[in-house]
Amino acid sequence: MKLNMDKDQMEGLFHVLTEIAYGNYAYRLKKSGINNEYDTLATLINTISENVEGREFMNGGRDSHYSMLTFILDRDFRIETVNDIALQILDRNPEELTGQPFTGILTETSQDYWQYLKEKLLQNPSLIFHDKLTFNVHKWEEVPAHCSLTRLRDADVTCITSVKMRKRHTALEDLLEKIPSGPQETGNHIPLPDMEDSEKKIIREVGEYICENLEEPLPPVNKIARNFGINREKLRDGFKKHFNLSIYKYYTEKRLERAMHLIRHTDMSIREIAMSTGYKVSSSFYRAFRLKYKCTPGEIRQ
Repeated sequence: MKLNMDKDQMEGLFHVLTEIAYGNYAYRLKKSGINNEYDTLATLINTISENVEGREFMNGGRDSHYSMLTFILDRDFRIETVNDIALQILDRNPEELTGQPFTGILTETSQDYWQYLKEKLLQNPSLIFHDKLTFNVHKWEEVPAHCSLTRLRDADVTCITSVKMRKRHTALEDLLEKIPSGPQETGNHIPLPDMEDSEKKIIREVGEYICENLEEPLPPVNKIARNFGINREKLRDGFKKHFNLSIYKYYTEKRLERAMHLIRHTDMSIREIAMSTGYKVSSSFYRAFRLKYKCTPGEIRQ
């Protein structure tokens, strides 16, 4: 049977199935409401994820490890800080989320419920609420999460946390690690290439790609992995092992290093330098620069 799916649906399906194979049951496929074949398949896959994830929680996660998503919202319920785990699961960069309304990362159903929760938080700042919210990931993917929400009255911020579970390394994961990415020749037996060397080459190429495109926003890791023909988890782990930095931290470090060079060796304005290193908002550039160099860009030129 040939399924009638567009490219985005196919990519979402592939990603969710890959995450399931790696023991990560956090993701769900969104239904289209118009494609019965796709919606039937999405329902089946979502049911499998829900059942396995529920069983893991019931068993106390003995074969799993826990990951906590954390969001800190300001007085206007805009995202002030978000932890790395949440960024990884939602496949976002900090700059995409910082300063944005929290409602912007929720599905439509959860957006409506969030309005109700905001009123409860304002009315009862000393209480902790436990409710289910669903986060948008990509066009056809979402992550449902049981969240704890509390309003920290003294700091005038809201803290939202949720725990997700991932099974530990499995035999299937070992098998997936050995499968090369991309189309393969058929008909003759072709020995597997030295995956370790080929992965190192890809990771170096990703590093070069980042350095050559510092003026552009960093694409989601999922898209980078797809463009370079490597599994997303292998890219994340391998990149951090090779460069001793996460992909986003490496991107940020290289942007700031280029900014420092331009400040010292050109007559470009600070705003022009910020724009040329991918910072569309000057305040974000100043904050990142000061955090790294313990001074402002203007102080370097004095």
